[in-house]
Amino acid sequence: MTFDGEGANITVEYRIDGLFAKLYLLLIGPDAARQKLEDVFADFSDIEITDISWNKANITANDVITYDDGIYHIHAFNLGQNVDKLHIIFPNGYEIRLEDVNATRPIVHKNNTQFFMFLPA
Repeated sequence: MTFDGEGANITVEYRIDGLFAKLYLLLIGPDAARQKLEDVFADFSDIEITDISWNKANITANDVITYDDGIYHIHAFNLGQNVDKLHIIFPNGYEIRLEDVNATRPIVHKNNTQFFMFLPA
């Protein structure tokens, strides 16, 4: 997840397991994963799936982050399923890596420092 103003650019990489699922995608095409992706990001405001392929999708979402006087505030969002790895990359390049999460917690990051904190949900 990277940021553009108050919006987020989200790249989702996924793996399709099972012969039936792979055959279904082969017949229907990668857009068959669209509804699942929309379910995962249902708590985000105004999402748009801008690109989708067999193993990756690009999504934009609005109202994800605010910036005020050198401090970034990421809002809390529930995810529609467990996510193995979530990488949050701030505009200044600072990165937070989370594993095995089903929600984002409120995060505060101060620009030009290595400081961040999770706020209570």
